[in-house]
Amino acid sequence: MQFKLDLRLARLLGIHTQTRPVIINALWQYIKMHRLQDSAEREYINCDKYLEQVWLRLVRPFISCWRYVALVVVLWQPSLSESLSSSSVTAVR
Repeated sequence: MQFKLDLRLARLLGIHTQTRPVIINALWQYIKMHRLQDSAEREYINCDKYLEQVWLRLVRPFISCWRYVALVVVLWQPSLSESLSSSSVTAVR
């Protein structure tokens, strides 16, 4: 199942539409790259100004991240034209 990310989160993580594990992995990579994991309580992340804009909070437990990511993603449904162009539909004459 694929999810479409909120524009702010998509820009932050560099992905637009993806599966839940890929979204969580991209988020974890962002957290590691920007050293946002709390040094004292490792299960918490300290949001930088960009994550704070998405989640409206400074500190968040990583275990609950999907719950908050789910607030800014929607289940992606390809449009009819996209699904027809990607499938092997041939015209019958």
